[in-house]
Amino acid sequence: MARVDEIRADERSIIEGILRGEYERVLRVVAFNADEGWARDETRDIVLKVIRAARQQNRKMSALTRKFTY
Repeated sequence: MARVDEIRADERSIIEGILRGEYERVLRVVAFNADEGWARDETRDIVLKVIRAARQQNRKMSALTRKFTY
């Protein structure tokens, strides 16, 4: 399981990392807030934002990224 340094764990960095293919097999994106005591699955929102960013930036998605977005 890949973990992201909490300093780099903002939405923009996660989306960019997925578009670059930095993660081998993204299955799900979960947001945590230890201070407030919650965790939630953000996969659907991130998938939509990855697709939107790829289209807006006219970027081709890697095979791994395409697999995540399906």
